[in-house]
Amino acid sequence: MSSKPKVLLLNPPGIEIYIRDYYCSKVSKTNYIYTPVDLLIVSARLKEDAHVHVIDAIAEQLNDHQVVDKIQKINPDVIVMLISAVSWHEDLAFLKKIRTFFQGKIIGSGDALMDDPKGALEEAEFLDAILLDFTSREIVDFCQGKNGPFSHIFMMGREMAKKLSSYTYDIPIPQHHLFPHVRYVYPFVRRYPFATVLTDFGCAFRCTFCIQSTLDFKARTIENVMEELKYLKTMGFKDIYFSDQTFAHNISRAQKLFEVMISKNLNLGWVAFYRTDLVQEPLLKLMRKSGCHTLMFGIETANERLLVDYKKNIKLKTTLEALRLCKKYGIRTVGTIATRLC
Repeated sequence: MSSKPKVLLLNPPGIEIYIRDYYCSKVSKTNYIYTPVDLLIVSARLKEDAHVHVIDAIAEQLNDHQVVDKIQKINPDVIVMLISAVSWHEDLAFLKKIRTFFQGKIIGSGDALMDDPKGALEEAEFLDAILLDFTSREIVDFCQGKNGPFSHIFMMGREMAKKLSSYTYDIPIPQHHLFPHVRYVYPFVRRYPFATVLTDFGCAFRCTFCIQSTLDFKARTIENVMEELKYLKTMGFKDIYFSDQTFAHNISRAQKLFEVMISKNLNLGWVAFYRTDLVQEPLLKLMRKSGCHTLMFGIETANERLLVDYKKNIKLKTTLEALRLCKKYGIRTVGTIATRLC
């Protein structure tokens, strides 16, 4: 392998519009699809150390034969492939198809691989490794042919290195231009084209029904986030989907980010997931002024006992007050319901 390997970031084909994203897969209900954030962040990590190619077969509506043809033409050294619980058997069948001609390394990322990496690798026999943290710089070492020991990459028969705790991380600007943005549609953005941006990893809250509570939380610096936002502005993007699990949960960090966004006059609209118990009127004003037009809240259920049992711990009156304040400042609200809690 050369000093700069050729790496393919692959969102494989499927019979449904699968959202294989951020360790939480689902089937798109209204034909929406956005940039797979796992692959987006990996594109940033590999920016200086690999020749990166992207195939988003779901967004581009490519079938198995078309994707196989593209892979053969790219002829990568390494494939980073999304694998999800909702498309598990299809993904395994496609892995098998790839292995009929591809001899390089394949590393998977996705919710189906997280609970039991060893068991997943035993069943997904054509995978070489599992990426347990797509923000980790270890993906560079893996793609360059190193075998660890790794803290965030699981390989059969190899010891895992001890994790080093870190509450901040910075990344190069993700390679947005490699992704088919004209194909991405999201009902909660207002202007196209829109880009997906991740400002932190994991979640600071501990709701027991969500895998994010098991991840080691860490956040990018404000300067690093602003570098990406300014770049997206020059690229002609008009709206941002912040795909953080709980955007702006750190009030002081959020305030600084919004103030800088306002001072730089980015004129970018944005939408993000938030919690109703974090809504404060002064911060809401800054959000609106910085471009926020929509906030999505995990309301989950109207049963307060279940909210306590699953450690969501939000009172219904808190949610109603948050929705009232959002309406006051002209911010559209969306509520998600966790049907398995109800």
